[in-house]
Amino acid sequence: MNNSKGSDCMANEEAKKPSKKRNVTKKQVVLYSYIGVLAVVTVLFGYNVLKYFYLDPLKVAGQPIYGYRTENLQPITDSMISNAEQVGASQSGVKEIKVTVQGPVVYFDVRVNDGVDVEKARAAAEAAATEFLAQAGDVANGYTVQLVVSSGDIKTLVETNREEELAYYKEHRLDIVERIVAQAEKYPTAKNIERAQNNINVMPKDYNEKTGQYEARYPEEKAAFQARIDALKPLTAEEEEELGEIPYLEVDQSIKPTNISPYPSWGAYDTTTETFEWQ
Repeated sequence: MNNSKGSDCMANEEAKKPSKKRNVTKKQVVLYSYIGVLAVVTVLFGYNVLKYFYLDPLKVAGQPIYGYRTENLQPITDSMISNAEQVGASQSGVKEIKVTVQGPVVYFDVRVNDGVDVEKARAAAEAAATEFLAQAGDVANGYTVQLVVSSGDIKTLVETNREEELAYYKEHRLDIVERIVAQAEKYPTAKNIERAQNNINVMPKDYNEKTGQYEARYPEEKAAFQARIDALKPLTAEEEEELGEIPYLEVDQSIKPTNISPYPSWGAYDTTTETFEWQ
């Protein structure tokens, strides 16, 4: 009897004890659920970071960013491009033509054979662009049409003309300073001398990586101008009065177009005048 009661008491005590195994399982379920949710959030966050910093930039790499300018554009079809290219290729002297669309700009790149006159090359590009405008109709209203005509290898052309262009620019800059210095020598007023000095001071400079300083691009010419200004003695007030009215020298500083090379030549379609304008 006593043993039976003792066994019953022990059984009751065991029954009263919480199930340790069941509680551990619940904790594990909660823990695993938390880990699962955290893993999903981490994966989603990681993907969005990857997409923002790598996938999206990679997708648009090398493409111009036009913002909202492309939102309402109607697409340019392949047939519009191919028809324009066919018309351009059929023009006399045309070696190759390529029409590309980048955002809101339609580019006409026309290469002509050596010896083709630039006016003839421009006419060929205009013929292709005119065909495109006719094919596109109202679709073209949201686009800018730009043209370029060239002959031979463009890279070689640029390198060849670069030296001549720099020489032309140098002549242009030195001519401005020469005229102003000469005016100061003719009428050495304090204002004219100061004006000449200021123009000498702003003559082009280039950065020297070895010295870490900006140095005169034309040192000999600059030194010669400076010597001429240093030799001047400003007129006194009485001397200026004796000269009477001293004319002011107007100097056009704009760089005039050159005939160094007709190619490459750039143009654009003016929607206002409905004409092609070339540079």
